[in-house]
Amino acid sequence: KGIVKVKLMIKKNGKAEALFVETREQHFSYEGKDRWEKIEKEIYDEVDRLTNKMPRWTPGRYDGKNIRTECRFSFRLDGID
Repeated sequence: KGIVKVKLMIKKNGKAEALFVETREQHFSYEGKDRWEKIEKEIYDEVDRLTNKMPRWTPGRYDGKNIRTECRFSFRLDGID
């Protein structure tokens, strides 16, 4: 269980790219400290997988031209009991 923060870059063509994934260990509860690296890698891999499956976004516009835009969000993961 825990909170994951993600920062995406929306490119000029609308393609999303994960720039930053934050998974603070203290924000998660899990069994066994030795599992943290595995959990963290699984989260990063899943964020990458989902980002690659996203449809194209509408990019930001400035002065009539498409520009790169950052998008930030967080979500909560609930563990299986």
